[in-house]
Amino acid sequence: MKKIITIFGAFIISCSAFAQQSTNFSVYVINSTNCPYSITGTWWDTSGAGSVTWNSVDTTSSFQDVWSATVLTNTSTDNMIICVVPAPPCTCPQVCITQPVNPGSYTLVLCNGVGINEIGKVNNFSVYPNPANSQINVKADETLLGSIYNIYDNTGKRVLSGKINSANTIIELGKLSGGIYLFSLGENLQQTFKFIKD
Repeated sequence: MKKIITIFGAFIISCSAFAQQSTNFSVYVINSTNCPYSITGTWWDTSGAGSVTWNSVDTTSSFQDVWSATVLTNTSTDNMIICVVPAPPCTCPQVCITQPVNPGSYTLVLCNGVGINEIGKVNNFSVYPNPANSQINVKADETLLGSIYNIYDNTGKRVLSGKINSANTIIELGKLSGGIYLFSLGENLQQTFKFIKD
């Protein structure tokens, strides 16, 4: 009987070891101002908490950094918070996301001063609605007329571009799939705004 209990106890320990889940995902840090920063990550659930393991970072793009990460968690109902923390000389606030741990990719925009809002005002232009369906409206000051705009997907690939020809410009998004995009206006990503296409 003692031998059976020992085997059963070992079985429970080995099953609990296999219950831990490994989730891999990517974090895109869009950093158009080239601000120095650090990145942090923590997960938690009802049985505990732990760190995000940062496996690698690809800084070869001039548009964004791509961080590869893994979370080892205890249950399937875990959550995480990931923060990008600017370092001097940058004075912009840290940017964080909080959500369930899932595979895929997540985007954080550093030092642009705008989150995902119904209407986002960036210096002298605004982009709305957000989230968008088939089009976005760009309302720009006269000083921006003739400026080039670009729209990038969450991998940093430019998917649309054009010119602001009037104070109210409509940009059709019909061919784009749903997801997070970055709208930039002016050369070298001078002004940017993140929006979602449903």
